[in-house]
Amino acid sequence: MPFATAVARLRDPSALDAFGSAMLHELTGVAGGVAFAALVGWVVAVRGTTLATLGPAGRALRAVGTRSLTCYLLQSVLFVLPLAPWAGGLGEHLGSAQVVAWAVGVWLVTVAVAVTLEAAGRRGPAEALYRRLVYPRPAVR
Repeated sequence: MPFATAVARLRDPSALDAFGSAMLHELTGVAGGVAFAALVGWVVAVRGTTLATLGPAGRALRAVGTRSLTCYLLQSVLFVLPLAPWAGGLGEHLGSAQVVAWAVGVWLVTVAVAVTLEAAGRRGPAEALYRRLVYPRPAVR
């Protein structure tokens, strides 16, 4: 909250206060991320979740996880090309709520791509390329 109130310009912190707020923000963010990942792992372990017991949302998230490199690269392209000042420059004209809407839309597009690839029984293109580069086919003699 201290960092959020400073960013929202609800208060004018001193340099030391701003540094302390930023450090607290970073530490709690990392700890919160680790705690959330542990919570998800614990819930999955307790429920004994398998592919057969996953609902549609779980299957969609699994499809994204299986194609994480493809989804990451697709998200990067969909964020950078239209929003970066040196690319499309659209980001300069959007407010915070519009950028959040853009981010949700980008995430939904990547989920749709992953689910479509899953339904077709295909790897993501980035995963397929990575696999081809790491595990080259032996030369035929």
